[in-house]
Amino acid sequence: MKKHWINLIIVLFIPFSLFAQVDLSTSQGGSTSSQEKAAKFGEAFFDEESRDIMERGICTTMEMDALLRSNNPDLGSLEEFEMYLQEEIARYNEGLKSGRITDEILTIPVVIHVIHNGEPVGFGPNLSAEQVQSQIDAMNEHFRKVGTGANDNPFGADVEIEFAPAIWDMNGQRMPEPGIDRVNGNKEDWNQLAIQAILKERTIWDPFQYFNIWTVKFGDQSQGLLGYAQFPSQSGLDGLGENEGTESTDGVVINYRTFGTTSNVPKPYHEGKITSHEVGHWLGLRHVWGDGKCNMDDYCEDTPNCSDASWSSMFLG
Repeated sequence: MKKHWINLIIVLFIPFSLFAQVDLSTSQGGSTSSQEKAAKFGEAFFDEESRDIMERGICTTMEMDALLRSNNPDLGSLEEFEMYLQEEIARYNEGLKSGRITDEILTIPVVIHVIHNGEPVGFGPNLSAEQVQSQIDAMNEHFRKVGTGANDNPFGADVEIEFAPAIWDMNGQRMPEPGIDRVNGNKEDWNQLAIQAILKERTIWDPFQYFNIWTVKFGDQSQGLLGYAQFPSQSGLDGLGENEGTESTDGVVINYRTFGTTSNVPKPYHEGKITSHEVGHWLGLRHVWGDGKCNMDDYCEDTPNCSDASWSSMFLG
């Protein structure tokens, strides 16, 4: 199991750390406002005349986690979840050593909820099947360390996790487009509050059976977001505690402009790494700086101390 976490950190969180959070004031309820964050940095996403592209890139997983826990006090703290997860990793490793369990490749069925506003397939947020599949291919390259998208860091390893487009829908019917659920949301764009309160609850597929990803056009104060994820929690996954998340909001949300590796995805987002970064969060990984400074733990003992995100252009691809 250790190599799984080593590889996830190396493949996802060092090269993608430019999509980091910055410190913001907290709301009266004590949680960081993701809406404030988006407003601060996201006024003109993908506008060539706006501020530097590295400053525009935003991952708000930690902000959304804080909001989730603020609204659901019984969920406990993220640190409590991390300690529980470390105990589960230790038990898993002991099982491997004793031979009680065997290492295996895990294949996760994925459904991509392509949220559009009536555009034809292949235009705007109504992504083509080719673009959707290109992102799934990129995720498999990143997590299995294969193909052109794999990292070449000598410490990188095969995570032994694969992603496959779902073939059957929740009613047991074969999907006309494997892994794709096209949804006309009848809205031009979406902010995070509407996504969490309305979109997810109306469109999520059973998280016991599917990994849910939504591609959306962010708008309002969320306009500058690249994506966010929910940490593994109360989505029904075996081995995790009962009070670490909500079933109805489990999954990853991605700006449709950064999804996939086809020619219409603009640089520097054209390698599918935004989604892979957020999938890392969905699997339980924190940023390498522990979302604090050097004294904050990312709960991965073999990552170096890091005080903040790396903003080097070498990571832009």
